[in-house]
Amino acid sequence: MPSRPVWPAVLLVLGLALVFASGGWGPVLAAPAGQTAPYLTAFDLVGSVRTPKGYTLADLQRLPVQTQTDTFRTAAGTETHTYRGVLLYDLIQDAGGLALDPSRRNDQLRFYISVQGSDGYEALFAYAEIDPGFGNQPVLVAFEEDGQPLPPGRGAFRMTAPSDTAGGRYVFAVRRITVLSSTVPIVRTGGGFSSNFDVMGAVRTPKTYDLAALQALPTQTLTVTFQSGSGTQTHTERGVLLRDLLADAGGIVPTPNRRNDALRKYISVQATDGYEAIVVSGEFDPNFANKSILVSFEEDGRPLTGGGGFARLVVPGDRRGGRYVSAITRITVHDSEALLLPAIAPTATPTATLVPTPNVLRLVPAPLPPLVQPLPPPPPLFLAPAPMLPPSAAPPASPREPRSGGPAEVPIVPEADAGVLLLGGLVGLAALAWWRRQR
Repeated sequence: MPSRPVWPAVLLVLGLALVFASGGWGPVLAAPAGQTAPYLTAFDLVGSVRTPKGYTLADLQRLPVQTQTDTFRTAAGTETHTYRGVLLYDLIQDAGGLALDPSRRNDQLRFYISVQGSDGYEALFAYAEIDPGFGNQPVLVAFEEDGQPLPPGRGAFRMTAPSDTAGGRYVFAVRRITVLSSTVPIVRTGGGFSSNFDVMGAVRTPKTYDLAALQALPTQTLTVTFQSGSGTQTHTERGVLLRDLLADAGGIVPTPNRRNDALRKYISVQATDGYEAIVVSGEFDPNFANKSILVSFEEDGRPLTGGGGFARLVVPGDRRGGRYVSAITRITVHDSEALLLPAIAPTATPTATLVPTPNVLRLVPAPLPPLVQPLPPPPPLFLAPAPMLPPSAAPPASPREPRSGGPAEVPIVPEADAGVLLLGGLVGLAALAWWRRQR
């Protein structure tokens, strides 16, 4: 019997491989009809954690679950809801914890967490905010609101920020959580006393401040208690609120076309010995956590001297004094450096009820040209983040409030996956057709 050519079988195998490579086991993207963002049933936790991974609802439900009742303002008025979910701190520990630099003292105080929604919206939390040893804020990744799954238009997962008065950090339709550390260059001046410091970075008027310049600004007096290496300390601090200091330097420079852009900023505070800690603007913004974070120049009625002078950062509410940076030499305002994901376009074609599927690591081929109409980009991979985009390359944010619409849900197929799926199917069909003719 004459042998048949091998290439049709090769084509068939290639077609099947392309079909499987196109996915089908990644996060399901679907949206209630008419809403502004897809309904993601999984999100990625990436960045400076030891084990980057993806999470579905089932994954979160296997972790310790917390319940909290929050009240906050939105554009529609004041809302009060009871949320169930997993502490952001516990989630990071489940991913192996922070990838710390052991050579840096209190290195965890240099870290922040970027949370992005499916519409491209982003807000930051300082790691110290959620660390039980410091701010101890019970920030949740919530999957239930008032005893029900999150409502249409809010996605499967939503952040909570229980200390905030406004809802800007209650990011809905969570798509990616990225853990990052400050990249502000460290400048050591040998330690010891500092007679001035610089305010720089994303402010309109970078300036240098000495004691006289601070005393010329409006001052506040606070009594704080915190743990230090020598035990519990209580002091009365006098100084300038950090938000007033930044306002005196012209205010934070916003990134164009980013809603609530101030929530994407972190502030690095460095000492003369190179020690660094950060706060995020959401911690001290009056519309959000509204902490009275202070740049103090006087403690218990006396000027700061020696290694503590002339200025010290004071973070009321922190259990430990790690963010009480003494001998400040520079304060730098910086943008988030998380990779800005493009917004996923909505669609209004209703389909069957959403069925979550597990998240599986997979390779996504290069996008193919759309066959009929433009389709949204592929869903996020839970791989290490790509290099950051400069602010000028950041895509504009989508509107945050959902439009009215019915409960029907629609799948959104990534462009690359759709193209590869169709190509694989065509190759397989061609191989089968040739095989039948030979028979």
